[in-house]
Amino acid sequence: MTILGDKIAFRLSAIYRRVFHISLYFLMLFWSVGIGAQEQADSIVDENFVIASVIVADPGDELYSAGGHAGLHMECPEHHLDFVFSYESEEISHKILSFLAGHLKMGMFAIPFEEYLEQYRAEGRGVRQYTLNLPLDMKRNLWRVLDNHVSEGANLPYDYLNRGCASTVLSILKESLGATPIEYGGWPETFSRLTRRELVENEMAEYPWSRSFLHLVGNGVLDSDCSNEEKVILPSDLVFVLQHATVNGKQLLSADSETLLPSNHHPMAHWCTPLLVAIVLLLLTIVCSYFKMPMMDYVLLTIQSLLGIVTTYLIFFSSLVCTEWSWLIIPFNPLPLLFWKWRRKWCLPYAVMIAVWVLVMWLWPHKLTDTSFTVLALALVISYLNIYMSNKKTLKK
Repeated sequence: MTILGDKIAFRLSAIYRRVFHISLYFLMLFWSVGIGAQEQADSIVDENFVIASVIVADPGDELYSAGGHAGLHMECPEHHLDFVFSYESEEISHKILSFLAGHLKMGMFAIPFEEYLEQYRAEGRGVRQYTLNLPLDMKRNLWRVLDNHVSEGANLPYDYLNRGCASTVLSILKESLGATPIEYGGWPETFSRLTRRELVENEMAEYPWSRSFLHLVGNGVLDSDCSNEEKVILPSDLVFVLQHATVNGKQLLSADSETLLPSNHHPMAHWCTPLLVAIVLLLLTIVCSYFKMPMMDYVLLTIQSLLGIVTTYLIFFSSLVCTEWSWLIIPFNPLPLLFWKWRRKWCLPYAVMIAVWVLVMWLWPHKLTDTSFTVLALALVISYLNIYMSNKKTLKK
């Protein structure tokens, strides 16, 4: 799930011209009326005239790359045509507000192969490819489908769930095959046991801050039941599924990969994880409550309000996919800040409500949020209970 964004924008016009020439060549080659064109088409019997592959890049340190990336590599060696077709979005780091608002755009790009590899080479990320075992006519049709998606331009709303790299590769393969079905030979056991949220979280175990951010902005349909195909949102799962699939009785994807770039990348060592920060805040809250120090009440109020503003905006104002609902809105919302003056009246029922929320998050059979948020919510429970007890003692005096 990588993003090239503005880096390739200045090359798009040239790429579009080359893609147009590719399409024009195939149309003339296989459908032109005329003896010369027909004889040329009939003379082509080599299935490797077009080579199609699924290309997969290892995960990176950025939020958008923590799950890796998948695309389709299309080659025509005879005419020196070599492109990677990949769904890319605008650069998120420069447009974080547009991303949160759901206004970020994305689209299919045809990127010259060597240029595509260059970014991963600079980051030390490994790249592999798996050959698609398709007949020539299906590979020609696959290229035409990809051309059509490129011609639509980068004007589609950013949708990491329905237009993610892995799900896009699978949907485009199905589109290009038409009435010919993909026969799935088997699904990973985790697909029937885990939700999409849990599948992605497991893949991002080495990227704790990216994982927590995913829980912050990704809710709603991520937890709902869906088909196995809809759970293919990670490149690693895509490769597994395609390697066990067949088309017309033939294995769809090669069993072995070809290493295009060796992996020299190692995940950054994050000793300061969201869970560690939440545990420290919880311990400080316990200590401050014991010694009757209100400092942590205001620290937690600030954190709760900031998270609450983001959560409220995503649910009620953003059009970003998967933000229709969030369980985080219960403990993390801006209402305590707005009604802080009257906190002694509502702090006890609110503390009980958050405590019930924490219990549900821990006992629910599927993971609904990151553990760091539940620990932070537990700190809020202790803080509001301390406020209630302090007020009770004041009234007795």
